[in-house]
Amino acid sequence: LRNGAMLSAGLGLLPSQWEALLAKTPQGSKSRLQLSQLAEEAKIINDFPKLKARLLANENPFGPSQKAKDEMVKALDIGYQYSFFGAGELSDLIAGSFGLTKDNILLGAGSTELLTSVAYYLAIAGKNKGKIICADPPYDWLMISAAEHGMDWEGVPVTKENNHNLDAMAAKVTEDTPLVYICNPANPNGTVVDTDQLTSFCKEVSKKTTVLVDEAYIDYVDDPGKQSMASLIKEGHNILVARTFSKVHGFAGIRMGYILGQQELLDKIMKYSSTISKQFSTSSLSGLAIAGAMSSYQDKVFIQSCVDKTNEGKAFVYKVLEEMDYEYVPSSTNFILFPLRMHGDQFQKAMFEKGIGVRKWKFAKQHWCRVSIGKMEELELFAEAFKEVVG
Repeated sequence: LRNGAMLSAGLGLLPSQWEALLAKTPQGSKSRLQLSQLAEEAKIINDFPKLKARLLANENPFGPSQKAKDEMVKALDIGYQYSFFGAGELSDLIAGSFGLTKDNILLGAGSTELLTSVAYYLAIAGKNKGKIICADPPYDWLMISAAEHGMDWEGVPVTKENNHNLDAMAAKVTEDTPLVYICNPANPNGTVVDTDQLTSFCKEVSKKTTVLVDEAYIDYVDDPGKQSMASLIKEGHNILVARTFSKVHGFAGIRMGYILGQQELLDKIMKYSSTISKQFSTSSLSGLAIAGAMSSYQDKVFIQSCVDKTNEGKAFVYKVLEEMDYEYVPSSTNFILFPLRMHGDQFQKAMFEKGIGVRKWKFAKQHWCRVSIGKMEELELFAEAFKEVVG
């Protein structure tokens, strides 16, 4: 944490509109709605559609790129056609950039769809054997999806620096462990694991079980190519790397993601996805999404521009927090996590009443806020509301 403010005890729990949604939800879906941070984000946005500053879902307000928009507009003319072969071309483009082939990649409607496919493969084909190992707190979609089908998982508390405790996670791995899940950079913490340490961890642990590294936010780190674990796949290690276009590419509403891995494992996971063949399009992907992704993936100038603007926004929020004598976790993503001095529900409610959408957490007996980095005018509104609420 940065800055030296003392943390205070939380206040009493406030009533939540969350229960109203759960009451209307079929029982079979309730566990994922109740526990998943992604579902909570969707619920909050639905309840408060007229936010002045939407800073709760880690979206990229600077995207998609103009080049991607132009290609998607062109694709409208053939929108009546099934995009049978477009996915194969996109797979070749992405896999080739890592020195891999289309045998080493699966596409999906965002990485969420693919994490779900991995979860179903583990729970159903693996017959619920063993526990998935992850950090605590985690980005929880894969674990919750697996739990819906009877699989167990165990979170390993993060370090005092809010980072993955790799040694403790490795110690939890047994011959029955089906998967170790690493979100790097981490959500909701925003921290990044040392590259050499993570590489060593992946090489050793992948001898015992599959290691899935979720790199949704990797584009925001310095030199993403060197910090990615994708090179371990080319070396033959039992590694999966998940990526999404929802963050730096600005495709959260368009939906595109992919997962890299060894062909044998991906062929098994594919049976639990919408992909029929790696040569053809998946049923979940539109031709517009494929056309836009082809362009966006190659638009390095746009990507760097988004990273630069995000870094400017983070510097602004850091300064606001420091002025109010608040600590924060230095971030390698497009969001910032910081500890609160009031109950998370109370803080979030007060911010929403001012039209500012943020997320709240509680872990390690502490209430936290996660604020996404939006446009500067949104961050200025956040700063004004934040000072009024905590001042």
